[in-house]
Amino acid sequence: MHRACHIPMLYKNARPLIRDGDYALCRPTSAAGRVIARRSVRYYSHASMCFWDHVAGADRLYLAEKVQWKDGRPVPFSGQVQANSGIWDIYRPPEPYDGKEAVTQMLTCIGRRYGRAALIRAMLRHVWVLKEFFPPLSDAEVLRRGLPQVCSQKVSEASRAGGFDPSPKPDSVTEPGDLAELTKYICTPYWKEIVEII
Repeated sequence: MHRACHIPMLYKNARPLIRDGDYALCRPTSAAGRVIARRSVRYYSHASMCFWDHVAGADRLYLAEKVQWKDGRPVPFSGQVQANSGIWDIYRPPEPYDGKEAVTQMLTCIGRRYGRAALIRAMLRHVWVLKEFFPPLSDAEVLRRGLPQVCSQKVSEASRAGGFDPSPKPDSVTEPGDLAELTKYICTPYWKEIVEII
């Protein structure tokens, strides 16, 4: 595990600790995810941002994320933990950080296409003989051209809207594991029982 400590916690106990704008970083569950994770600074293959939705007096915890084949979407975090217990790690950006502003920016990804070309470009950059042929695109260039983004790219952009820049690298080459480098690990939610995932 690439964490200074490990804090396993049942979802019902972890839920109240999670704030708007926290990161939910996921360890891989598929072959493609393992390829991404092996190339990452830490062993993560996916990045989402947590947010609370207050509807009709009920507080619902969601993830805003960009996913291959499903594009930008909000999903209930409870369902994600129930389906894949113990593989989501929660991280929190340092203060000062406006989580609500970050979430507002993150939610602009809903319904927008996933950056499949950006993912391929990022993976090709890990092949040393090809790296020079695929220089990172600047944040300004991505914005100017309106290019679709990948999960960690959007989380990085949204974080800056909240006042925190999670990586010195351009968003286009920021990977899920990079988002854990300057943030505080909070916990790892499990659904009904705590069983360590190796």
